[in-house]
Amino acid sequence: MAQPVNDRLYTVEEYLSLENLNLEKHEYFHGEIYQMSGGSPEHGLVIGNTIYTLKAALQGKPCRVFSSEVLIRVETQNHYSYADASVICGRPEDDQIVNNRMLTNPQLTVEVLSPGTENYDRGTKFQLYKNISSFRDYLLIDSRNIYVQHYQK
Repeated sequence: MAQPVNDRLYTVEEYLSLENLNLEKHEYFHGEIYQMSGGSPEHGLVIGNTIYTLKAALQGKPCRVFSSEVLIRVETQNHYSYADASVICGRPEDDQIVNNRMLTNPQLTVEVLSPGTENYDRGTKFQLYKNISSFRDYLLIDSRNIYVQHYQK
């Protein structure tokens, strides 16, 4: 994970308010805000292909595929982040989608690895996602090599 944006701690409400105003995306963890790095064209291409493939594979099933425009909340860890893609299946519960921009119960989470985020995605972020009660699958896709890892709970 990168360095916090600054030295002060923020409440969740302050973070969400700031996130609504910003063009850049930020993650939140225990009061600290971290700016997300921009992706490469290859990174974007892999994300687009992944979302397209997931939508095609899940067609006719009660599942929805979300892009990195939607926050994922790990409530038990006071963590808010953006996954490259995520999936919710079944009838959404009232708290699954908050304010049309936040998921609380994804079953599949996808991260496309890049040099600047690979260690965080494989380590800390994976450990945090495991605290989501609905979490079942974690897919890591390398944006530089033909390599995919799938972890299943």
